[in-house]
Amino acid sequence: MVVCVAEFESIALFPPFLAGGAPPPSRRNGTGRRHPGRVGGASMMMRRVAASLVPPWLETLLSTPFFATCPVHPDAPRSERNMFCLDCGDSASSFCLYCRTDLHSGHSVVQIRRSSYHDVVRVAEIRNVLDIRGVQTYVINSAQVLFLNERPQPRGGGRGGVGGASSSSSTPYICEICARALLDPFRFCSLGCKVSITARTIPLFDLIASRLIRAGDPSDSKLIDGPAIGK
Repeated sequence: MVVCVAEFESIALFPPFLAGGAPPPSRRNGTGRRHPGRVGGASMMMRRVAASLVPPWLETLLSTPFFATCPVHPDAPRSERNMFCLDCGDSASSFCLYCRTDLHSGHSVVQIRRSSYHDVVRVAEIRNVLDIRGVQTYVINSAQVLFLNERPQPRGGGRGGVGGASSSSSTPYICEICARALLDPFRFCSLGCKVSITARTIPLFDLIASRLIRAGDPSDSKLIDGPAIGK
């Protein structure tokens, strides 16, 4: 992958979502120059790189409603749908404790919890499958958690108490996406805000590819190899 330093530095600053992975494959020949016939495929390759930054189940997790009563076990205690299966990919949905035993035995499942009517997940349950660097964490009931999505906030800054600073003037740290006040020097207030970076990156990748096609020679001194995917 080739990135123009002056204009696309923000891409290099974006931490990868995958908690593992490998650099994108090289398309250079033995001379260090790209095969001319392959330069036109740079846009598609870069789109694949952008897509690989987010696991296929993550956007489903962020858009799934939780805590409704399970229709299969409506009369059972603790039948709220607060579980999510990572192994079932983008076809996953929320389910209850009893559905986990019946349908997801042996799967990687995370439990969603709530703080101030907003969905959170414990860091201990998600950190092994996601790179959560840059996302503000909080301590709730003696456990570190992070919010799944951006939360509404009154004008002028974040709310007081758990999940936000008392006002935008009380902290120098704000979310790069929604400008919510943060307690600590993080980049994002939630997983959802971090995911939105990828959506903004894809158009930049298209622009990079078009410049590669016009330049013809990616070994130009103004271009350098971009960041590898993975830790």
